[in-house]
This record gives sequence, structure tokens and C-alpha cells, in this order.
Amino acid sequence: MQKKRKKREPEDVDPVAEYNSVKEDPFGSWFFIEDDEFMTRVAILFSVGFIPIFLILCTVFPILSDAGQLQLNNLATDIFYASGIGVILVLLLCFWAGLRITEVDKILRRKSIVLEYDPSNEQTSGTMGFYTTVQQKTEVTAKRDRLIATYSVEPALSRLRSSLLVALVLAPCALAAGGASGGVVKPRRKLTPEEEEIEERRRRRDEGINEALDAVLGPGRRNMRTRQAT
Repeated sequence: MQKKRKKREPEDVDPVAEYNSVKEDPFGSWFFIEDDEFMTRVAILFSVGFIPIFLILCTVFPILSDAGQLQLNNLATDIFYASGIGVILVLLLCFWAGLRITEVDKILRRKSIVLEYDPSNEQTSGTMGFYTTVQQKTEVTAKRDRLIATYSVEPALSRLRSSLLVALVLAPCALAAGGASGGVVKPRRKLTPEEEEIEERRRRRDEGINEALDAVLGPGRRNMRTRQAT
């Protein structure tokens, strides 16, 4: 005898709980705080991307020449490229927070919420086992949610849109400026006499191996190596 499955009821969605979840999130909360604190956090996030990338780029585009002179074109290249990466981090934050805050705004402004659920916990029906039901808000609840959306969520969305627009403009501009700054890649270090001798021995060894293989495998391999060299 099969055990009768317990009918599963749809779980109600609490718009205020969803709103509080975003507002208390470590990153989602950024768009609900005061302007000064928001700018401080953005500057910290920007620095997290800027500083390590700048230090890495300084090894590729050195700021000082071998003679100890400041190379302004390399300095500009390092700064612009690192700035582009820092702005991209801010851009990713805006995209992630924007998805969550926009969804909460929609839930708060609706007078009813459509819920999907599987009453039997078995996906066997023609709709893959899921059914829909409508969760109606009371007049008081709907008014409360609209007030939250108007006076709390809308300012957060406004800040989000402004930040997203600025980041979308600055990121490609910074990367393009880095490419146009004329940075010169650090040249390969000149080998010491000892290193040149080691390199020459390696070259002679490789030539000896190739000659031995040519003698064994015949002219076909020589022709193949000639085509590869050209």
C-alpha cells in the first residue's frame, strides 16, 4: 500500500521580508545608505580592483626606465588600465544589486503576486507539475508596500541607475585611454655571459638532436622542418 503524499500548499511571499533581505544584504544595502558612506564604499571597492592590477601592470609597463627616468606614457597606461578594472568591479556590483532591487520594487508595487507551486511534489502534470495561484494584498498592505517602494526603493534605484550609467561610460573610456597612452612593454633582460653560454649550449644540443633525427627519418622530416621554419 502506497503511503499517501501530503498535499503541499503554496508559500506566501512577504514583500516587506524581501525588501528587508535586500536592505540588510552586505552589498545590496549600499544603495540605501547615506551618500557619503556610499561613496566611501565605492572607493574601497574601486581600490580593491585598482591596486593589485596597477602593481602587476608596473612589471609589464615599468614606470622607470633602466636609466631611472620617469616614463609618463607607461605610468598613464598603468593608471588607465587599472582604473578600468576597478570600474568594472563597481559595474558588476551595480548589475547584481540592480537585479535584486528591481525585483523587490516590482513585488512591492503589485496589488497581487502570482505564485508557482507543486501541490503533489511530483512533476507529472502537463505543466511540469507546477500550478499557479494568486496572492492578493489587502488594501492596507498594498498601500504600505507602495509607500516603501516610493520613498525607499525608488531613491535606491535612482542611485543605482546613476552609478550604472557612470560606470558604463568610465570603464570603456579608461581601457581605451590605456591602449592609446603608448605604453612600452619592458624589454627582455640582456643575458649575462654565463647565460649566453648556457643558451648557446642548448641551441647546439637541439641542432644535434635534429640532425640525428634527420639522418634516421630521412629527407621527409627535413622538408617538414623547412616548411615550419618558413
